[in-house]
Amino acid sequence: MVVSDYSDSSSKHSRSILAKALTQRRTGFSPDVLVADQVRDEDLLESSSSASGLQQSAAAKNVVRNSLISGSLSGMASTMILYPMDFLRTNMQAAGIPNATSAGGGSSAASPGPLQVLRQTLQTGGIRALYTGMALPLIAQAVYKGTVFTVNNLLEQTILDYKQTQRNESQATLTTTDRLLCGFIAGAVNGATFVTPVEYVRNQLIAEQARRSATSAGAPLGTGIQTSLGVIRQALYVNGVHTLWRGVGITMLRDGMGVASFFSTLAFTQHVLMNAYYPDGGPENITNVQPPLVIRVVSGGMGGLAYWITSLPLDTVKTWVQSSDPSVRVSPIKIIQQLYSEGGVVAVVRRLGRGWQVAYGRGIPSSAITIGVYSYTYQWLQQYDPS
Repeated sequence: MVVSDYSDSSSKHSRSILAKALTQRRTGFSPDVLVADQVRDEDLLESSSSASGLQQSAAAKNVVRNSLISGSLSGMASTMILYPMDFLRTNMQAAGIPNATSAGGGSSAASPGPLQVLRQTLQTGGIRALYTGMALPLIAQAVYKGTVFTVNNLLEQTILDYKQTQRNESQATLTTTDRLLCGFIAGAVNGATFVTPVEYVRNQLIAEQARRSATSAGAPLGTGIQTSLGVIRQALYVNGVHTLWRGVGITMLRDGMGVASFFSTLAFTQHVLMNAYYPDGGPENITNVQPPLVIRVVSGGMGGLAYWITSLPLDTVKTWVQSSDPSVRVSPIKIIQQLYSEGGVVAVVRRLGRGWQVAYGRGIPSSAITIGVYSYTYQWLQQYDPS
């Protein structure tokens, strides 16, 4: 879109000052401030300067750039700090695969606790073993979080644009349904595109490490593959490239439901805390106020808890599918039926909840770190923006 020409240079100067002020105000992470404010700010600019589509295009470009950079750095930071807990959770889940589906003869015995898994891992592989399979997920986290935040932010902005232009809502806001829908789509897209192949490789490596740890001598069992490239090579030349997307359906469902829960809980918690922070009503429009960092971090932690409460059972099933022998077709429904026949509902619930201590223990600080780093980086990018 082409912005109207101004013959008066003072009009150009005033508009430039207004644009810079509005850009600087849109900083950090707040579901309403980050996206809704952008739409409102564009409204102010349009009313003062008769702007058309070029401005929205530039704003969308900034959202994509800032979301990708901020999301990438936040994902890598949380992974580097907390990956050993991912390793322990996956190890505990893989230990519950029924014998028929596991390349190394998985066990349906009582679930090993996180301390038992940790002790066994350190005895057989040392501290380095806790970072088994981390290289690919660390790189992938830059793509994961960048994709999730970017898709979610763009969808939210699209909904707000629609409400404002088509429904003539001057103060357009996002409903809980809007947030759930945007989060689900963002999570599903990320799960189908990037998460499935990366976590397949990681889970195969962790399952192999678990099989090695199960032997006193630490001798390789099952496939014997111990590197990410080894798993990828086997998928490409032995089992077919489609093997890398083993479990894609359950991964899309897990990430869709989990990310939807994350963003909706994040927004709700932030809203509650902001109202508590300003008990007297605070500023005239509290939705335009940047929450303090502590509120963003606490809200992120609650979002992480909501993610794992929603997605842990699906994550366990996904681990069963992706940790199994690639040449064996795994049916999650048959596995659950087998568990039910062995111990009823209690056995199914216990098995699906394996690793909950580590999942919740990791999910809360991980999301808090993610939102903290994301908010700080996004704020810096907005302030640094020379436009």
